[in-house]
This record gives sequence, C-alpha cells and structure tokens, in this order.
Amino acid sequence: MGLLQKLLGLGKAAAPVATRPWLGVSSSNLDAVRWGALPAERRSADPVGLLQVRFHSGSVYEYRGVPLSVYQALLDAPSKGKYHHRALRLSYPYRRL
Repeated sequence: MGLLQKLLGLGKAAAPVATRPWLGVSSSNLDAVRWGALPAERRSADPVGLLQVRFHSGSVYEYRGVPLSVYQALLDAPSKGKYHHRALRLSYPYRRL
C-alpha cells in the first residue's frame, strides 16, 4: 500500500470525502481538492471515489467514480486547471455543491 493510500485511509473504514481536509493546490483556477474512496472500493488496487474540486471563485464541484490514479495524476500535473479541463470535466458525472 502506497503512502497516498495510507493517508487516505484505504483498506479500512475511511471518512467520507466531505469530512476530509481540503488540499490546497497551486493553480490559477483551482483552489483546493479532496478525494475519498467509495465504501465498496477501499480495498481495490485502484479504488474509485468522489473528488471535490474548489475553484478560486468559491464554486465547488463533486465528480463521482474518479480513480485514485486520476486523483494522483491531478496532484502531479504541472497545470492543474488544464488537467481538470482535459481529464475530469466531461469524463465523470458531476454536480455543483
């Protein structure tokens, strides 16, 4: 189990995404993100979960079914906004919170 998986509490009863702290990101568009595995997915090698994205405007969007690997790629992307636009925005069901 990797460090990110341990920090996210995978493999045990992890807290829901809404109770997790926001992780600030360096971006001109995105302010912060947080991710939490869906209950049935916590023991999977690449679990899927809910990703919440907070924008500098204050808007918050929640994306459902986002794999941990995609969340990690967002965190590692040189441009978080471009990655969000290319890989998340129209690829996963979402709702504005």
